[in-house]
Amino acid sequence: LAQDMKKSLEVLTLTESTFQSLLQNFFLKRLMQQRNVSQNTISSYRDTFRLFFEFLRSKYRIDPSDISIEQMNLEYIEGFCNYLTEERSCRSSTVNNRLSAIKAFLKYVIEQQPEFSNTVKRTLSLPFQKQEKKVMCFVTREEFDVYLSQCDTSTPIGARDKLMLLLLYNTGVRVSELLAIKYSDIRDLSTPGNSSIKIYGKGRKERVVPIWRSTCLLYTSPSPRDRG
Repeated sequence: LAQDMKKSLEVLTLTESTFQSLLQNFFLKRLMQQRNVSQNTISSYRDTFRLFFEFLRSKYRIDPSDISIEQMNLEYIEGFCNYLTEERSCRSSTVNNRLSAIKAFLKYVIEQQPEFSNTVKRTLSLPFQKQEKKVMCFVTREEFDVYLSQCDTSTPIGARDKLMLLLLYNTGVRVSELLAIKYSDIRDLSTPGNSSIKIYGKGRKERVVPIWRSTCLLYTSPSPRDRG
C-alpha cells in the first residue's frame, strides 16, 4: 500500500511539473523558435493563460503552481469561456481567440505527451462561438480627399499624417503593419510609378504592394523641417 501511495504521489508530481514545463516549452520552442510568431501573438497567448490562471484561482482556488493537465479538460475550459462571456463581457471574437490559444497548446501537449490525449481530446472538440460577420465598409475617393485636406503638410506632423493616410489607402495595410514599415522596405523609391513596398503581415508573412506615384512623391519630398 505504501508503495502504491508513493507511485501515486510521483505521478501527481510529474503531472503538475509536466504542465509547467509543457507550457514553457510551448512558448519558447513551439511559438518563438519553431513558428517564429509575432510579438502580438505571443502577447495574446500569454494574456489568455494569465486570464485562465485568474479564473482557476477565483473559481476553484487553484494556484498557478498547482495547475495540472487535469485542469485543461472540457469542464474547466468550458467554464473559462463562460467566465469570459458572462463576467468579463468579452465578445465572441475575443472568446474564440482565447479558446484558439488554448487549443493550440493542447495540440502541442498531445504531440509531446500522448498519454494525456484522453484528458484533452474532448476539450479540442469544444466548438467556437458563432460570430456575426460585419459588412465591410469603405471610404469613397471624395471622403478620402476630405481627410487629406485636413493635413497641414507645412508641419512635420501634418506631412506624416498625410503620408500615413496615403499608405493606408494605397496599400490596404493594417495599422500594426503600417507602424512596422521601415524606410528600407520601400523599393525603387527613386522611380515614382514603379515603386513598391514590402509589408510584414500576420505570421510574419511578407507581401509586396505597388505604391501610387502620389504616395511615392510625398515620401521623397523634402520634409517641412528641411524646407525651412
